[in-house]
Amino acid sequence: MKIQHHTIANHYVVATLAGAVAQGYVADDLLSQSGLSPQLLSHTDIRLPPTQYARLVKHLWRLLDDEFLGLTAHRCPIGSFALMAELLIYSKTLGEALQQCARFYRLLTHDMLIGLEVKQGQAQLSLTLNQPNHDHQHFLLEFSLVMSSRLASWLIRERIPLQAASFRHSPPAHVHEYPTLFPCTLLFEQSHDALLFDASWLDRPIVRQLSELQALLPTLPAAFLVKPVFHGSYTQRVRELMQHDLDNFAELEVVAQHFWLTGRTLRRKLISEGSSFQAIKDAIRRDLAIDYLAQGKLSLQEISLNLGFAEASAFIRAFKQWTGYTPRAYQVRG
Repeated sequence: MKIQHHTIANHYVVATLAGAVAQGYVADDLLSQSGLSPQLLSHTDIRLPPTQYARLVKHLWRLLDDEFLGLTAHRCPIGSFALMAELLIYSKTLGEALQQCARFYRLLTHDMLIGLEVKQGQAQLSLTLNQPNHDHQHFLLEFSLVMSSRLASWLIRERIPLQAASFRHSPPAHVHEYPTLFPCTLLFEQSHDALLFDASWLDRPIVRQLSELQALLPTLPAAFLVKPVFHGSYTQRVRELMQHDLDNFAELEVVAQHFWLTGRTLRRKLISEGSSFQAIKDAIRRDLAIDYLAQGKLSLQEISLNLGFAEASAFIRAFKQWTGYTPRAYQVRG
């Protein structure tokens, strides 16, 4: 059993719509046009598979002709990211590519400034919004940082482990979603909005070809949402292991042995990171269940067995505990 992604919280649906709604568009209509239920707006605990969420983003891109989704003072025309990425392909190293990215957006817009600095062996990729009040839910900031980090990893065909993510704002209400977006140390009320990683990654060569980029671009943003980049915390390492093979790594002791640890030691390490083995397992099974329900191809009994439940009734009880709804009710609301 393999999971390739996390589900997307309803918060991001609402935040994604904010720029278009501010321009006079109706949220219910935008959701319907994207193949999503308007009921999403009234059920804050609903979560979406990334592919469904990506349809909404792409619809808004086309509708507004704005890759910044109406969250800045001026539009960023469709095709800007593609042109920037094409320039990056011809860079020799990741450091050169990121400098090219910064120069590109500096010439394109005054609304967003990208910077790259190296201090004491640490690289800082910063992003500054000129008028952050347009992005009061921090969506554009978060989305842009995620896309930048995953593009960087894609260019060198290696996962770049983040050391920290710093933000000028205080922890938002949806801060519990941050570890998925930024699997690293989180720092708030800082001087910069930035991602921090070992500067040695800047020397990595760009290995992608133009043909690969041309194949990637039509799949965005879904491709970067369904293939998150993790770092080395035990929480993320356990999550990644279980995502790839939940059937064989559903028990704490088995996972602990994989990392050459005792179950007690692994449990203690997870607690120190603010997580737990059961919480990770439940989140994975929740996300997979939502994916199964969205596809609509399996019966509840089949889903139950795939998730390791002996009976459908046990799965139904667990799903209601995870989401607040029975599986059938969730399908109707989603």
